Formats: sequence, structure tokens, C-alpha cells
Amino acid sequence: MPALPDRLRTLTGYREAAKCLNELGRRAQAEGFELLYHNHAFEFGKLADGSCGIDILLRETDPQLVRLEVDTYWVERGGRDSRAFIEQHAARIGTIHAKELRKRDNGDVPAGQGDIDWQFIIPLARKNGWPVIVEYEGHNAVAAVAESARYLSTL
Repeated sequence: MPALPDRLRTLTGYREAAKCLNELGRRAQAEGFELLYHNHAFEFGKLADGSCGIDILLRETDPQLVRLEVDTYWVERGGRDSRAFIEQHAARIGTIHAKELRKRDNGDVPAGQGDIDWQFIIPLARKNGWPVIVEYEGHNAVAAVAESARYLSTL
């Protein structure tokens, strides 16, 4: 699941989305697939009641039906520490979307050139069998992905 539409990015919308994700997860599972939710920064923003969307989605979806594709860059841009988030929700993770963040300028940089704790995350991903997807959206993307993959493979 790549993202929620804007209209669901409210307290009631996240609850509605959780119900829908559970149903989609049931349907996916019945067909031999697994449903993973990919986060962005908006799920970490405060809602009217002080909660945030990611917490609602995690609380109101069935862990057997809905797992996470944790995008490290967006966890950090959302104001949380990706290492702590991954450690806390390890049982819900299906894959890691490895994008590096350089905090001083919110830069999307090759892995190892920013502030994400890959020395913790990658060994944990290997231990849990989580695939790691490398992405880079900046200039010279192919070279940056190759550089990121080389760095991450050493951990």
C-alpha cells in the first residue's frame, strides 16, 4: 500500500483506512500474498486529538494481515528516529525501504552519508530476513543507488 489519499489523513480517516487495510490484508492473504503499508512523513503528524496516523494504523490493523514497509527517510522526516521505530515495531515489519536522510538540510543522500543508523538497522534486517530496497531520488540516481548498495552490503 503506497500511501493514503489526502481525504483519509484525519482521525476518522485513519480509522477507516485501518478497516480497509485489514480487509485488503485478508484478501491478499487468501490469494497467497502479504499486504505491507509504506509510510511517509504525514503519518507521523499530530492529529486533532494529539495522536498520529501511524499509531492508529498500527493499533487498529491486525498484525497478521497488515505489515510495514518502513521507509527510513520518511520516518525521520516525520520527526521520529528510524532506528527506534524499527526496533519498536520489528514484529510488524516486512521490508525496509532504505533511504538516507542528512538532517542538516533534509537531503536525500546515498546511504552512509547521512544520519540514519544503518549499522544497527541492516544487521537487524538480515537477522529478521527483511528485504532491503534501496532508493535515491536525487541527481545521478543510478550511481547513488549503487553506492548505497555497496555501503549497506558491508554492514
